[in-house]
Amino acid sequence: YCIFMDSQRLKTPWALIKEAWHIYTTKFKLFVALSVPSIILVAAYFATTVLPPVVGGFAAFLLVLGSWVVNLWLGMSFLYGVVEQNPSVSAKEILRKGWRRIFSYLWVYTLLAVIVMGGYFLLIIPGIMLGVWFGFALYALAVEDTRGLEALLRSKQLVKGLWWQVVWRCVFFGIVIGVPILVMFAALIFLLVVTFGQSEQQFQEWMNTLQIILMPVQWIGGAFTLALGYALYEDLKRVKGNPSYADHKESKRKYIALGILGVVGFVIVIIAIFAGLVLTRLVGGGDY
Repeated sequence: YCIFMDSQRLKTPWALIKEAWHIYTTKFKLFVALSVPSIILVAAYFATTVLPPVVGGFAAFLLVLGSWVVNLWLGMSFLYGVVEQNPSVSAKEILRKGWRRIFSYLWVYTLLAVIVMGGYFLLIIPGIMLGVWFGFALYALAVEDTRGLEALLRSKQLVKGLWWQVVWRCVFFGIVIGVPILVMFAALIFLLVVTFGQSEQQFQEWMNTLQIILMPVQWIGGAFTLALGYALYEDLKRVKGNPSYADHKESKRKYIALGILGVVGFVIVIIAIFAGLVLTRLVGGGDY
């Protein structure tokens, strides 16, 4: 076994899935408890449906804003729940930790999004490369408390030299997990179409309701995906030996420029779409 053991190779996808499954099953009760804020949000949404239209509409608007904050909060909290080593930690403590790092989570997530978006504007392939390099930045935040652009550079350091190994494992995970989910979702849509196919409005109402009901389920189920990413992140640290890394101002300037490109490109796309809609209205003389 030792003859064929390669310390520079990551564990097999099935070994990583097994580790992630162990994390997920041993912490399942914790994940259910962490989803309580989303359950409260769902209950509040249904409560707005029995209110007068004006009051209910305003309450629904507040809930939309609240859901944005709750999603950020739960995103960081579930990360902490996955990486937590203390088996007796309470959900309350994890949620408290998640709340304290909500702005750090938002900042890292925003940097990741705009820099990768900037890469996609450079003919797509750079965006894919950046997405893989920086894909473990949020784990660097949760595990090592590395924040901002440093978290992205930390992720790149771990992935560098192992890019293809990471890519094909992620593709494998996507097939093993994504395909069954798509099949189940397609079957559910087919059932709704068969049941409410004659009433488009009723079908849409059921779809909207289903999305809201499934919110806690998505968080609980998504914890397994987070556990997969964490297992791969820890394996990257094993292979790289958890080395120290230095700040590189030149690299930072380069990625900041990509982030600016991503923001500018996004704004241009939105303006182009809006201008296209206006032009279509003016030329066609019809409704949007």
